[in-house]
Amino acid sequence: MQIKEIVLYGKNGKIRKVEFHLGATNIITGDSTTGKSSLVDILEYCFGSDTCTIPAGPIRETVDWYGVLLQMKNERIFIARKNPNPGKNSSTKAYFEKNAKLTSPSKTPHENITTDVVRNKLTSEIGIPSELKLSISKNMNVPISVNFNHSSLFCFQYQSEIASKKILFHRQDEEWIPKTLSVVTPYFLGAIPDNLMMLEFELMKIRRELFRLEQEEKEYASIRGEGISKTIGLIAEAKEYGLIPSNTQLGDIKHNQKILEKAAKSQIESLDLPKDSRLFELQEKIKKTDKELSYLDEKISDLKKAHEEIASYATEMEFQKQRLDTLGLFDILKHDSTVCPLCESELKTKISQVNSINNSIQDLAKSLEGTQKEKPHIQKYLNSLEDKREKIIFDRNQLLTQINSILKYHQKEQDLRNIQMMKSEIIGKIKFWLENVDASDENLGLKNTIKTKTKIEEIEKILDDSLIERKTKKALNEISDLMTEWSRELELEHSEYPIKLDLNKLTLIIERDGNPISLRNTGSGKNWMGYHIITHLALHQFFRKHSRPVPRFIIFDQPSQVYYPQDKSVKTKQLSSDDEKSLARVFNLIFNTVEESKGQLQVIITEHAEPADTKFQSCIRERWRNGEKLIPLDWISTKSELK
Repeated sequence: MQIKEIVLYGKNGKIRKVEFHLGATNIITGDSTTGKSSLVDILEYCFGSDTCTIPAGPIRETVDWYGVLLQMKNERIFIARKNPNPGKNSSTKAYFEKNAKLTSPSKTPHENITTDVVRNKLTSEIGIPSELKLSISKNMNVPISVNFNHSSLFCFQYQSEIASKKILFHRQDEEWIPKTLSVVTPYFLGAIPDNLMMLEFELMKIRRELFRLEQEEKEYASIRGEGISKTIGLIAEAKEYGLIPSNTQLGDIKHNQKILEKAAKSQIESLDLPKDSRLFELQEKIKKTDKELSYLDEKISDLKKAHEEIASYATEMEFQKQRLDTLGLFDILKHDSTVCPLCESELKTKISQVNSINNSIQDLAKSLEGTQKEKPHIQKYLNSLEDKREKIIFDRNQLLTQINSILKYHQKEQDLRNIQMMKSEIIGKIKFWLENVDASDENLGLKNTIKTKTKIEEIEKILDDSLIERKTKKALNEISDLMTEWSRELELEHSEYPIKLDLNKLTLIIERDGNPISLRNTGSGKNWMGYHIITHLALHQFFRKHSRPVPRFIIFDQPSQVYYPQDKSVKTKQLSSDDEKSLARVFNLIFNTVEESKGQLQVIITEHAEPADTKFQSCIRERWRNGEKLIPLDWISTKSELK
């Protein structure tokens, strides 16, 4: 993947293209604030970054869509993305098109895809398996899904990064990026296989298969037993259930095996037992009888309570009568009411109280008489209910006797079924043993187990952390050797010592005897810039040589800045002879590396400086000076925007 064009679609309907040569060094030189550094931001935004980092100002105010035309091996891809609306930091609206002879659209694109899908498509196009996930650590369950944006981290060097002593890679100073780089870089170096997820799944599946085989082997061993002793046990069971004659003689294991083979062929007679439907009928009668009994028990209980209450009442009435008899009050009932009941003198007028007493005594006498008459009737009815209850209980017991008789018959029937089942079970055990004896003789189970274990060992070897570490170390050694060679070509400080790329700390180490030096501890911006250049060129040479899924371009943003003070113009600052030679060595290394790649590497350099060197001049694609900028002046509509 290389960059053929960066395309801006203006809100005014106009189009601005920045074209690049494929497989070559491309230089855009120009003054400050002309938009050179924004090219990296535009590319990352088109590639699906979460946030738009394109600076606020003329670019964001005049552009409607940003686009990039990419050259793949046999096809071209055009990607565009909508400029975020005012006050927003992103837009999910995107455009994607792919064709062998594709050119950038002549009109403003319209959304046909989302940025998430753009990232997925680029990941697939660059050759990264979509299912590839790498664990950050063994203690963290959330893995990293390797994608195109990870590979592009090796393709950009901002102005603030290219001469930094603190960071070596693009966006390394952002949260999570250092850990992400440490995790994904071994994959891009080829130490982790592309089919990692498939191998891990395959390993899990084969381990389950091994467990199944080992469990089967245990079962087979249990069934096979210890040879002849197992056959003796099986023959004894077969004799007990009549599968073989009881007088069958035992012999060696082969003899016993033949006996068992005959037993395994035994035919089990089917049971032809009569069906009895009376059990259900009798059980239904029992239910009906139980309901009747429940009703009678409740009625008898109520009558007994009533009988007890009447008896208690009668007893109380009799007691009161006896008291009145003692007083002779019942004789008053026959007395003349005109005569005093006490002195028997004649009364001129009737006494009302005497009449009341007479009435009360008469009522008491009637209640006592009624109670005495009612008691025999209640007792008679109660006796009839209890007789009926006894008869129902008798009938119920008869029903239970019949049910128990049927159940005993069914138990015998069940016993016969159990015997048939035991015969089937013993025949099954004998057949299983015979099958496993055959399998054991052919060592099939053992062969399958050994074969499965071998597969597991092969996959574990590929996925072994120590093997991945060794492959990573080997790749880093190859890259480090090239960096060491180029550091001497650039005459960088400490270049007399070997250089090692340290993936854990994401820096380079100069292996000075007994006292290693990290990038942070080297001096001079010239050296920091030089080490950044050789690191990325060496990485891309490795990626190219080993066909790794990384884009084949690098963008270096203003590498010459270290030679010009911040307060000096490039035009007014004259470089010393040594600085000119130093800067020329850097550019020549880039030119030569690109040429040696034979079209497989593209380098884009944005620069303030413009050396008179013929090679440098031939690589310039655009000059942004004297009013020429990324955004044409006629796109800017106000004086404030022009400033």
